[in-house]
Amino acid sequence: MAKWLKIYSTEESAYHFDVDGSMKIDSVKITSWNPENESIDEYVKSDPHPRPSIRVDKKATSTTNITNSELGYLGGGAGKSHGLSYYGGNGSFIRSNNIHHLEMGFYSEEVTDMLIENNEIHHNEKYGLDPHSVLMIC
Repeated sequence: MAKWLKIYSTEESAYHFDVDGSMKIDSVKITSWNPENESIDEYVKSDPHPRPSIRVDKKATSTTNITNSELGYLGGGAGKSHGLSYYGGNGSFIRSNNIHHLEMGFYSEEVTDMLIENNEIHHNEKYGLDPHSVLMIC
C-alpha cells in the first residue's frame, strides 16, 4: 500500500488524476513532485506553471471518496486543474483529510449530494472551499 504518492511535474507539464468512473483515496499522502529537484513543486505566483491535480469529470459514473488522507501542493497553471475539482461524482464524500497548498483548495460545479466534513483546509493559494451549484452537507 502506498503511503506517499508523488506526482511528477516540471516547468512545462504535469500528470493529473482525471476520474471518469470512480475512485477511492484512503490513508495516503498525495503531492506534486519534481524529480529534478527531488522536492515538492510549490506554487509561485510569478511562475504559475502546471502542477498535478485531481479532477472528477462531469461524466464520472460513480463517486470519488477521499478519507483520512493528505492532499498538498496540487493545482495551477492549466485549465480546470485547480488542485481538487469535482465536476461530477454525485454522492461523493471528502472526510477527515488535510488539504493544503492547493491552487484553489476544493472546487466544484453542478455536483449534488456531496458530504464534506471534518477536514483541515488551509494555506491554499486562492481559497479553501468553492462549491458552485452544489447541494452540500457539512
